Amino acid sequence: MMLATLRSKILFGSGLLILAGFAALIFLNTRSSLADAEDAALKNARALAQNQANAVQLTLAQAYYSTESLAAAALAARTGSAKPRALISATAERLVPTNPDAVGYFVLWDKNALDGRDAEFAGKPDNDKEGRAGVYWYRKDGKTDVLWGVEGGDRYDYYTRPKALRRAVLIEPYVEADIKVLMTTVAFPLMVNGKPVGVAGCDLSLAQLQKMAERVKPYGSGYLTLYSGAGMVLAGRDAAEIGKPDKELSAEQKASIASGKTLEYDDDSGFRHFLVPVGVGAAGERWAVRLSIPMDAVLAEVKRGALASLAVSVAIAAAILIAMGLTLSQLLKPLDRLRRAMAQLAEGSGDLTRTLPADGRDEIAEAATAFNRFIASLGDMMREVQGNAGGVLDASRSLSAQVSQIRASSSQQAAAANATAATIEELSVSVSHIAGSARETQHQAENAGATAGAVSLEVEGTADGIARVAGSIRSLASVLDGLKTRSGEISGIVDTIRDIADQTNLLALNAAIEAARAGETGRGFAVVADEVRKLAERTARATLEIGGMISAIQTETGAASGEMGRALAEVEEGVERAGRAAASIVHIRDNTRLSVERTADIASAITEQSGASQDIARHIEEIHQQIEETDHALQAASDDTARLFELADTLDALIGRFKL
Repeated sequence: MMLATLRSKILFGSGLLILAGFAALIFLNTRSSLADAEDAALKNARALAQNQANAVQLTLAQAYYSTESLAAAALAARTGSAKPRALISATAERLVPTNPDAVGYFVLWDKNALDGRDAEFAGKPDNDKEGRAGVYWYRKDGKTDVLWGVEGGDRYDYYTRPKALRRAVLIEPYVEADIKVLMTTVAFPLMVNGKPVGVAGCDLSLAQLQKMAERVKPYGSGYLTLYSGAGMVLAGRDAAEIGKPDKELSAEQKASIASGKTLEYDDDSGFRHFLVPVGVGAAGERWAVRLSIPMDAVLAEVKRGALASLAVSVAIAAAILIAMGLTLSQLLKPLDRLRRAMAQLAEGSGDLTRTLPADGRDEIAEAATAFNRFIASLGDMMREVQGNAGGVLDASRSLSAQVSQIRASSSQQAAAANATAATIEELSVSVSHIAGSARETQHQAENAGATAGAVSLEVEGTADGIARVAGSIRSLASVLDGLKTRSGEISGIVDTIRDIADQTNLLALNAAIEAARAGETGRGFAVVADEVRKLAERTARATLEIGGMISAIQTETGAASGEMGRALAEVEEGVERAGRAAASIVHIRDNTRLSVERTADIASAITEQSGASQDIARHIEEIHQQIEETDHALQAASDDTARLFELADTLDALIGRFKL
């Protein structure tokens, strides 16, 4: 796995932190740079828009103030000159060449408003047919020309609006039909005694505004647009739209233009627009300049700088990680040696004589020192466990041999019990026959003398048989006593094995405690110690089971021995009775009458003896069953002993896997 080692984890975590730090710095710097760039771009755009508005205003201002001076001159000529018409015409003519953007200057009067001599001048040179005072000097084909009179000019806005509003006006731009030029008119009312009596004005060409707009291209793709108060395009990036209303303007934007307020807004194409009002003098009409800049282009340089910073940061982070990797490889070599040593111990075949170098005073050196102490302590415990395991193995072998010997003796006892049972059964039959004979003797007392000798011989044979039975019972009692003694010896051996198992369990617990203190490094020892502890617990349970069985054997053997003692006493009593019977038979030969009298007693005694023989046979059968149970118990003990031997051998093999 990629992050399985401590080195890779440290490098991965450090790399993330370094990259996160660089990313945060780049993000903050980029955001700050973007904000600064945007602020600077917006300030520059506002300044540029204002400069362009000022340029347009200068164009309008020249026409405005020259027209204002023309109106003042016309009013002055009305009252202070003998030839006001000629003076006003000369003044207007002089103004035309002073303003290169002017199409022409004019002064128009109401009827008889100038000098009251309209009828006098009607049809004369420098007048129209009505003689109404009016003059219009204009450019045409590079030359200056003039129109005299009014000739219906008083119907148009440039004449009616100034008089109606009684202030200077800036007429909505229009295309002059004769010269095909987009133009506007600045017009002043001629006020006499608070009453408008005429108009002075300047027709201004707006062609130069398109040239100005074409020169303004901020950030390459930006552009400038000039609007009239009604939203007509006066100049812009598309010449075909000049003189037409801009349909893309919203109601808010149109209202901002008409009211002479600044406005900034963004569109869906990524442009930021700056609307700046344009006004002149006392004219109430307002135009507007709109500067449009592409925000992507504004921030492009900053974004390129951010990408360059990101590339440099990634390169620096990679160099730092490489340096950290080389440094960590050197620093983690002792830790890798510790890891390999712990891996060998965890596999259960470790070298407990091995030690790790503990150079230095850092945490790795302290861990190596603690590991060496742990290995030394574990080696001592393993050597002690190895010695105890050898003792358990030897004791298991000895116990197995003794159990086998006891089992063989038990088999012999079972065979002897079978033989004794058969003999007792024969004895019982014989006693039954004797009882029958005694009863017959009682009825045939007269034949007692003739058969006394035969009876004497039979009684003597019976006495010998009973004596043999007594000898067999004594032998069986001796065997049972030996079995009891052997059972006691086995019980002592089992106690010894239990003590060894308890000691082994204690040592395993100590090893587990030491492994737990070692933490993760002692996990392998904890597993081995746990296996040793489990083996010791199983050994203890096996010895407890064997001890229980041996105790049962001892109890049952003691009971059998007691029963055998009682049987032996009864048999010995039978021997005595047989002896007395033999003596009686001898007396029968001497005194038949006394024999007849005693015959009933003899028959009764023999009947009792028959019952005693049957009891002995029953007890012998019980002894036989107990011996069979003992044999089964010994078989189980033999199996448990074999398992104990296998466990001890396994324990010895596990400990043998370590080099001590």
